Amino acid sequence: MSSPAPRHELLQPVYCSSSRFPQDFVFALGRMMEQPDGSYRSENVVKAWRVDIKRERLAAIPVDGLLCALDPAD
Repeated sequence: MSSPAPRHELLQPVYCSSSRFPQDFVFALGRMMEQPDGSYRSENVVKAWRVDIKRERLAAIPVDGLLCALDPAD
């Protein structure tokens, strides 16, 4: 796993989702890169977490299946 570096940014739950935890709020460390259509998609995600409401804590989750996206209209 890559270590977080200054080029990583906190990707907010409003933009992120996980196929493994579709009902949970998730956020990650990675980069948002502009796509040819003007949207942004996450790349180089190194770490992710979900909000565990029942236990009132954050839980680390795998980064595979995680997508953070921002459409040009947003």
